[in-house]
Amino acid sequence: MSLIAELKRRNVVKVAALYLVASWLLLQVTDVLSSLLSLPAVVGTTVVVVLLLGFVPVLIFSWIFELTPEGLKRESEIPPGSSMTQHTGRRINTVLLVLVLSAIGAVALDRLIPEDAATAGQAAPSTVDDSATVKESQAAQATPSIAVLPFENFSGNKEDDYFSDGLADTLLHHLAQVPGLTVIARNSSFQYKGANRDVREIGEQLGVGNILEGSVQRYGDKVRVIAQLVSAADGSHLWSQSYDYTMDNIFALHDAIADAVVQQLRLSLLPEQSADLSQGGTREPGAYDLLLRANAYAEEHLTPSVINSIDSFDNFPAVQMLRAALAIDPDYVDAMILLAGFYDNCAFQGSTSELYSDCLEKMEVLAKRAPELAPAYSAAWGIRGRYEHRSDREDLAARSLAKAIELNPNNADAYLSYAVVIMLDDPALALELMDKRDALDPEASFHRPRVIALLLLGRTDEALAVLESHLADGEHTEMELDDLASFSYELLGRPDISAKWAARLLQESPDSLYGYTNFVRLWNAVGDRQRSSQWLGAAEARWPGNELLDGFRLTLVLHADGPQAASAFLEEVIARRGDTGLTDLLMRLRLCLLQADRDCANAANDALESELQAREPGQRMLARRLQRLFAAELDDLDGVSPNSAAQALLDAVTPLPRVRLGASRESLDIEALILLQREDEATQALPETLLGESGFMRWDSYLMPLDRGHLLSRLQGNPDFENWREDYLARRDKAREAMLRMEAAGEIPATPESTE
Repeated sequence: MSLIAELKRRNVVKVAALYLVASWLLLQVTDVLSSLLSLPAVVGTTVVVVLLLGFVPVLIFSWIFELTPEGLKRESEIPPGSSMTQHTGRRINTVLLVLVLSAIGAVALDRLIPEDAATAGQAAPSTVDDSATVKESQAAQATPSIAVLPFENFSGNKEDDYFSDGLADTLLHHLAQVPGLTVIARNSSFQYKGANRDVREIGEQLGVGNILEGSVQRYGDKVRVIAQLVSAADGSHLWSQSYDYTMDNIFALHDAIADAVVQQLRLSLLPEQSADLSQGGTREPGAYDLLLRANAYAEEHLTPSVINSIDSFDNFPAVQMLRAALAIDPDYVDAMILLAGFYDNCAFQGSTSELYSDCLEKMEVLAKRAPELAPAYSAAWGIRGRYEHRSDREDLAARSLAKAIELNPNNADAYLSYAVVIMLDDPALALELMDKRDALDPEASFHRPRVIALLLLGRTDEALAVLESHLADGEHTEMELDDLASFSYELLGRPDISAKWAARLLQESPDSLYGYTNFVRLWNAVGDRQRSSQWLGAAEARWPGNELLDGFRLTLVLHADGPQAASAFLEEVIARRGDTGLTDLLMRLRLCLLQADRDCANAANDALESELQAREPGQRMLARRLQRLFAAELDDLDGVSPNSAAQALLDAVTPLPRVRLGASRESLDIEALILLQREDEATQALPETLLGESGFMRWDSYLMPLDRGHLLSRLQGNPDFENWREDYLARRDKAREAMLRMEAAGEIPATPESTE
């Protein structure tokens, strides 16, 4: 008997056909259950692998064994003429017929289901829609509100987190454009990633009526998304829907989900408003994917430590990803905005003037181009305003940010940026803007404008409460911790409190340059130059030739060895770098005046004036105010009377706060009063330099300790000055003793061993 005939006799061929048809039906059932139960893609893959691996063993089994009334027996054990293969074959035929008819029915049903217009050419989305149960209270809600939680990644691949997060972020962005809908900012809603929290609790914390959540499965070029809208009031499901799309049509998926949510919230949009939901985006899947990857990478890696450790910021991988996205779609506005934001962070967190200038220059091109391409897009005007603020064009920045808010009242970042711009001129308005920001982003951790505005309004206790509220927070970024350390001293004059935040910064980011420089400045501020120098030496060993560290070393040389030694060090640094920046020119002029060298000071002042005019500085720029003070002292040395330069400076700075962060007057007004020979007014202003109950300012405008300031020393012998000086030194000594106790107790890091 031939092999084929024997295969047929033993029903091996029929078993193979039965196995294939049954496997096909099993895969269809698995596909449906995966959608309904949100099973990870690995389940379907596992079923396919098991079925493939089982095919050959089943055929071998059917060849070796035969089903008899007594059970399974080996073919070789059955006597000739007693075989049941024909009877078994008829049973297999019956089962096979039923399975084939079931398969035909499944295919026919699938073909009869109409495709959705939005997903033409793709698998139609399977729907489980219980929108009929939407509560009447939801329909009657005056101002619908929603938070979009990070979508769960069910792809079975951790590396696809960027895509599931990005999809949720895109949907949030779309919904934020909807008029009449309040949308919580990403910073707050994405904090719940991976947290198993009740939606009612989340809704209460974020102050919203609805939660959009979901899951994403990505396998190859296909994407399956299950989205559901949940009432935050009682946790009930208002709507749920499953979508199957390909990456080529991923943008239709965004539109479909956003449109469905808008309909469920009983909102209506005009056709042009629907088109605005995706403004700023692209129709190139490759560019979109690169933007999502860049954003995810930057969230994890864009820190001051990284910015200050790479040779060029253009080598930062997220920057390269966005450059690649713009190469695919040169008019991709969202990519321009995100890239400009990266450059803004680079300028803000970088430690060198070269890095600042380079990043600001590249930010300018992108920030100006974005609103040209999308003039009705809020985010484009928001990044334009951030650039104008960074380049000290405050009036233009205020107009751009006001327009961003007008175009989209959900733009939390625009409220924050606007508050930063106007906090010094209009602190009351800054607080109103921060209230609106906090309503949209209640879990935000950046409160600098609020703290400064409260201090300017004399509400010091409230400012302290805002700072202290951070103590209960679980995590902070490197920049936030550095801000808290800076606030505690620069605004409150409390190096002991600042040291606690600087210690936490180094604990969480041991490679932070700013963690080291905080202790350099704090120990120097309390008069312990030895410890300050040891921290600086440790930093210089790790970051040799760093421009920021050169500035700290110059200050220590000035305090320890005097202005002549500091001048020699400054020229050495300038020669090493090969250029002279604005900071260098200011320092050179300071040192000339400290040595009473008029020729040197006049030459330095001329060079500084030329540089300032070339930069077109803003009205409140600190460098311009310092230059006015130094010019006023030059007039005083030359016997010019009346000293119009000193009077002009006094008029300009008197309305400004006596804080160091931002545009401030520091001791400028007191020094101007001394040059104007109005010593009584100068001594009356001195107590303001004792910030708060236990605080104090560090330096005068010449970077000398305030108690022996360059111009303030002219007040020696004045009883009011001497009383102030005694109080000042007592506060400084108290802060130093507190820091020494904290160091001994291990609450702040031990001072590194001297490297000198």
